Amino acid sequence: LARVKQAESQVTVLQSKARFEAASANLDRTRDLVKLNSSKDLIAAESSFTAAKARFSEADATLKRTKKLIELGAGAGKDLKSAQTMFETAKAELDVNENNVNKIRDFIKIGGGRELTSAETEYKTAKAEYDFQKNISLSKNLQEAEGELKIAQVDANHQKESLQALGVNVQ
Repeated sequence: LARVKQAESQVTVLQSKARFEAASANLDRTRDLVKLNSSKDLIAAESSFTAAKARFSEADATLKRTKKLIELGAGAGKDLKSAQTMFETAKAELDVNENNVNKIRDFIKIGGGRELTSAETEYKTAKAEYDFQKNISLSKNLQEAEGELKIAQVDANHQKESLQALGVNVQ
């Protein structure tokens, strides 16, 4: 009966170890996917930001050139208004793209979202269960061994007393 219980205890420990190892692998895989997806998103956002910077520089240069032409009397007011609108639009687009890049960088810094948090929670839970099952199994085995030792000591003392009662000198 004790061997059956010990075998069941070992099976429980092995099952919790398997769940722990699966959760650990899932956490590693989730971290890798978050980094990969975030890196792709960052590359795309940085590309859009670079394009927006180029459009802003072009709109800024056009606005400055148009203002200069108007000062010299060679430009029209509608050209200035158009250049001003292009400048403001390009500036807004630049700000939006810069904000996107910063958000993605922040997301990468904090480790990326709910999937990672869920995988970390699953990992911590599985690790706690495995550690508990491992320790309870060891404690149970230790208690059983201590019990068997006490029984053996009682048997040894009983045998010693029986031999002494028969007149045998036992040390």
